[in-house]
Amino acid sequence: LKEYNAKATFFVVGDVAREYPEVVSLIASANHEIACHSDRHITLDKLTPDSFEKDLESNLEALSRIGVKNISGFRAPVLSITNRTRWAYKILAKVGFKYSSSVLPTFSPFHGWGNFGIGPKEIDGIIEIPITTTPFFFPIIGGVYFRVLPKFALMTAYTWACRQGVPIAGYLHPYDLDTKAKHIRFPGVGNDFFSWLMYVNRSTVEYKLRSLLANPVSAITCSDWVNKLRIAAPV
Repeated sequence: LKEYNAKATFFVVGDVAREYPEVVSLIASANHEIACHSDRHITLDKLTPDSFEKDLESNLEALSRIGVKNISGFRAPVLSITNRTRWAYKILAKVGFKYSSSVLPTFSPFHGWGNFGIGPKEIDGIIEIPITTTPFFFPIIGGVYFRVLPKFALMTAYTWACRQGVPIAGYLHPYDLDTKAKHIRFPGVGNDFFSWLMYVNRSTVEYKLRSLLANPVSAITCSDWVNKLRIAAPV
């Protein structure tokens, strides 16, 4: 990111902030955005509004203890805001968040909000920036999709998304680039196939990411983009 003068939003789990405070501080010191990724990485369908609010507060407390404050963004674990869990937006607004990037607007074996649409929307006072997907329903920058799909397909999708005039929002995990990790049954994944898939093509991620960052479109934080946003009609 530094090499390409790019900025990013790092959605941090509270447990990670408590165990690796020096890493989070290093990210913040490089002027990247730190945002909330829940406290214990529990998907929203397993929480109630009350337990979700407590989870958010625990995350914010963990980040505050290491000097990270004024958190404005949230990403749900496993992109688990769907039409059934849209109650989360009211809680996010109550706690003081400004935006979320927690919706996968397509089919997923885990969570998805198929009719959400490609562009950002305001819901209950929160700006939702959905993960950018193509007409073929895969995220342009998205974990396993980014690892498995060839560079040609990703760059074609990137070009298409640029023409739509929407922000290209995606996600990568630290493990997506970790080629030295020992292969284990991946925690939280339902079966052996999906667990195996979590390790496929990790060595290609840096190469593909460099190809995207070399394009003229700027890589900025979510909060910087939100501050410039002309929001679509509320839903």
